Amino acid sequence: EFDGICSAHAMVLRARSSAMLPEFLPFLLQSDMFYRKAMEISVGSLSPTINKTPLARLEFPLPPLDEQRRIAEILWAADVALEQHQRVRAQLMLLKATWREQWFLDVNKDSRQPVVALGDATTIQNGQVDPTESPYCDMVHIAPDDIESETGKILEMKTAAQDGMTSGKYLFGAGAVLYSKIRPNLKKVALTSFPGVCSADIYPIYPLTGMLPGYLKELLLSRQYTSYAMAHSTRSAIPKINRAALQKFQFRLPSIEDQLAFVEVSSRMAETSTEAENHVMLTRGLARNPVNQLLSV
Repeated sequence: EFDGICSAHAMVLRARSSAMLPEFLPFLLQSDMFYRKAMEISVGSLSPTINKTPLARLEFPLPPLDEQRRIAEILWAADVALEQHQRVRAQLMLLKATWREQWFLDVNKDSRQPVVALGDATTIQNGQVDPTESPYCDMVHIAPDDIESETGKILEMKTAAQDGMTSGKYLFGAGAVLYSKIRPNLKKVALTSFPGVCSADIYPIYPLTGMLPGYLKELLLSRQYTSYAMAHSTRSAIPKINRAALQKFQFRLPSIEDQLAFVEVSSRMAETSTEAENHVMLTRGLARNPVNQLLSV
């Protein structure tokens, strides 16, 4: 759709009109078969690379041009639907974040609400366990990369043994709020419903009486807290907030009833966003299936 230049680490591929339609080529390159073949011919262990000559020798079963055209029309329509679902999810996430920030702004303006320090309203897990020993080796292991920014979704759940963990980890129980202390601007905060072990770069935090776990999660996602965490982080290359600074953060804490009302609305917004994400995943799968089936013949 436009002219441009690309990195030397990219390849410019053009379809030969006698064998393949240009509009069909992108979906071929996104197919599972192409990915498997590309991995087979890649070289290098740290940064696998594909060279031009072996790539040019790869062979794939291709349908006639008229069938390619029909498939491409369907897949491009699915691609448009996918973009629409992605925009809806992004808008829902923005709405939730905007609503969250307005809530905390309003609470902070309410002088009737008590000011508390995070260290007085929560407890942070102390002591580490050996992930090579039972039962910890068989428990779910969560690292910062396993937590999605903003949403708190757990992206991957493997045991400590499966992840090959050997260094000390924090033990956490169901109901813990996992907060990644590195790169606070990424806003990686998760509320757990299961026990497990987590990286030493994550603080398992438990609210004390008078504070709901869901409210604590949203507080740690707020701009108010994130700005504080960034301002009080140590290191420059990889910012990190330490335990002492985290515990000194002050905020106004509303009643349990107000917290519950806030968390309920926040949860409904999150559920709606998850539904939109499910539509994205479903549409992406539907778009991939025709080409994958075709090339598996």
